[in-house]
Amino acid sequence: MRGINGNTLCRFYTKQTGAINELGEQVTKWQEYAKKYGTLDYISGTTQRDYKVKLEDSTHVFLCNYFALPKDEGELRVSILDTNY
Repeated sequence: MRGINGNTLCRFYTKQTGAINELGEQVTKWQEYAKKYGTLDYISGTTQRDYKVKLEDSTHVFLCNYFALPKDEGELRVSILDTNY
C-alpha cells in the first residue's frame, strides 16, 4: 500500500495529568504522541462583515496515513504549522 505522505508536519499530543501545584490543583501537560506528514487541504469557508470587522470562517482537513490514537478526542491535541487545535 502506498502512503499519503505530504509536506505538512502535524504533531499529535496526549493529555497528561498527575502533578499537583501549590494550590492543590492538577497540572495538565501535553506530551507528544506522534509526528505525521500529510497534506492540509481547504474544504469550504465564508466571509462576513459584522460591526465593521471582517470575519473569516473556514474548514480545513489534514490527510495522513492511518494510525491508532491512544485516547478519546477530549484528551488529544494537534499542532499544524505551529497552531494548536
